[in-house]
Amino acid sequence: MLRVRTVYSLFMNCISQAGTKVSATFHAANPRNDQKIQQTYLTVEQQTSDGWAVIRTDGDWDTTFEWMAGPADPLDAGISGVSKASLSWDIPADFAPGTFRICYFGNNKKVTGKIGEFSGCSSDFVIKA
Repeated sequence: MLRVRTVYSLFMNCISQAGTKVSATFHAANPRNDQKIQQTYLTVEQQTSDGWAVIRTDGDWDTTFEWMAGPADPLDAGISGVSKASLSWDIPADFAPGTFRICYFGNNKKVTGKIGEFSGCSSDFVIKA
């Protein structure tokens, strides 16, 4: 799997508070390339002593996945090869402090029709009480 670390909105040691929203925008691929049945386009991960643990996915009510076709694709047909995904998480007001990141999982389609996986994560951000 290709790992992509290009993120428009880098947190860069950002400190947030419970009860607010964090978001990141990634270079993306058309979600119709793989509808991710039983999978996810996004995860919110918390740093633990063992690495990173998934605490939210796009199936949770407090997360949002929004795909936007590129400017060369005014009909949103997903054929321009340039698009973005905006991922956000509404942090619950009573959420425990810690270090977190938001990750995106996509599938690009080559001219040959072959579909490949890629992913990327935001910089870490800290939630304070």
